[in-house]
Amino acid sequence: MTLIMSKVVRNTYKNLIYGPINSQHSKRIQIRKASTMIKTKFEGKIKQITMCDLKTRNALSINMMETLIKEITADQDFSNLRAIVISAEGPVFSAGHNLKELKSELGKAQYEKLKWMD
Repeated sequence: MTLIMSKVVRNTYKNLIYGPINSQHSKRIQIRKASTMIKTKFEGKIKQITMCDLKTRNALSINMMETLIKEITADQDFSNLRAIVISAEGPVFSAGHNLKELKSELGKAQYEKLKWMD
């Protein structure tokens, strides 16, 4: 399903209408870049979060996980939101955790903090 949605995004990119999300205008699309590694897109009642950190093959660094958590929870009060689709650019969805980061003491402490976030 994600691959099909990616093709749709590519095919309709030139015809995007930027504006606020409104249930009466379900054809409206809103795209924003949350950071250099995440892009988000609203189309109707669906939010698509795309990981786009090709350099690290979308590794789940602490920064990536914090950004994903922020984007997933950002619209929890938006009553029209019905689904969140997480996809990725590049040849793989994710390389998994960034092991170099987790080996350091600071990385371990930050990871433990993330693990217990509400």
